Amino acid sequence: MEERIGYKEMNRQEVYENIEKLSECMKTMANRGWVEERCPVSNIDIDKWEWPQGIGMYGMYRYYEQSGKEEVLDWLIGWYDAHIEKGLPAKNINTTAPLLALTYIYQHYPKENYRAVFLEWAEYIIKQFDRTEEGGFQHSGSGINNLYGQLWDDTLVMTCLFLARAGEVLGRQEYVTECERQFLIHAKYLCDRNTGLWYHGWTFWGRHNFGECLWGRGNGWVTMAIADLLEMQSVSEAVKLFLKDTL
Repeated sequence: MEERIGYKEMNRQEVYENIEKLSECMKTMANRGWVEERCPVSNIDIDKWEWPQGIGMYGMYRYYEQSGKEEVLDWLIGWYDAHIEKGLPAKNINTTAPLLALTYIYQHYPKENYRAVFLEWAEYIIKQFDRTEEGGFQHSGSGINNLYGQLWDDTLVMTCLFLARAGEVLGRQEYVTECERQFLIHAKYLCDRNTGLWYHGWTFWGRHNFGECLWGRGNGWVTMAIADLLEMQSVSEAVKLFLKDTL
């Protein structure tokens, strides 16, 4: 069967080589005018600070963890230092995403300006992010202003993982607790009881799951978010057990 569908098992070295190719392409990605991006979020330009770049940075850091290649970490540090020096964009759910990888880099290079960024953003998230009923983080993104009362599964990756990691590296358990709360609220309203899959979102303004779409990419976000949160030592055992069952 494997031969008929052209399946080829790759060894670790081959996986690394493919990740290297992907990373090298990502480092030089730019919108050179060939594509008109109407959304403020740029999926193309690596020099932007947005959720697509944040996910890319996190993937690169995870590759560094596995490969131990210092040049990968050096490139990441340069990317973050340049953006922090330039000034970060307005705070919302999606623009928080790049900070997740930075919490891991901070453990190698505990720079004071990294710590200051963590504190500033985490405090803003806790105290000033818009909330839905029951205290959920209302999803938000650059140029998106009509999400009143909405929970999206993206939020767990874009903001909540950072909040838990900031709690770990800064010794602020209240950040971890808020992250746990968000996972539980989102599971309550987004998980389909019949299949165990997750809907894209829920709106308290109308009280429904949009078109009841069991969104493929959204279920990818959830799978990633739960798996990564379970690795964190500061998360309570009760929440870990709940999330394992959910996963």
